Amino acid sequence: MSENQSAAYLSAIHQLLVTYFTLDELHTLCFQLGVDYENLGGPGKSTKARELVTHLANRDRLPELRTAVAHERPRVAWPAAPSAPPVPDPTPDAGWALAPADFDRLAGLLAALPEFRASTRRIDFLDDVFAGSPRRADILGLLDLDGAPRGVAVRLIERLMRFGQDEPGRESLAVLVNKLLAYTGGGADADFLRGLLNNG
Repeated sequence: MSENQSAAYLSAIHQLLVTYFTLDELHTLCFQLGVDYENLGGPGKSTKARELVTHLANRDRLPELRTAVAHERPRVAWPAAPSAPPVPDPTPDAGWALAPADFDRLAGLLAALPEFRASTRRIDFLDDVFAGSPRRADILGLLDLDGAPRGVAVRLIERLMRFGQDEPGRESLAVLVNKLLAYTGGGADADFLRGLLNNG
């Protein structure tokens, strides 16, 4: 059944037919809809009306019945279909969560960069980090880069974690980690950053 249906809705349509149509008029409706009146089980108007509604509902043809009824009884209101159950909003992406120890180490690496020691250099550094991002302006507009390197690094990581993806399938924090990896080169710190990218 393509139309949103319930027992109460079908019952309301049945009641409309019983109230506003005679047995002969039901016969005419069946003829207009190509339904064999004689094959509708049971005697009497109520039974015929019920079987007609069930027959059409099972074949997704209630809209045709509605049109026929509107033509024959234009002043009669068709029953309101029950509302479809609300579709829940998709759960927003929770972003990239870091373990406290990983967060602390990442903040330390970022704060130790020469490019991060002064606020003017931080602006240039992050402009370079997100140069190819489609959300570059949105990301940079969220950042407060004034203050001690460690505090700014902590705020920056927190905001990128909350920001989430700058394009489908890519976390904005991963863009920063990739840039840090390029600056770091090899060694334990590089292994740490690669581990973040693999687990993020």
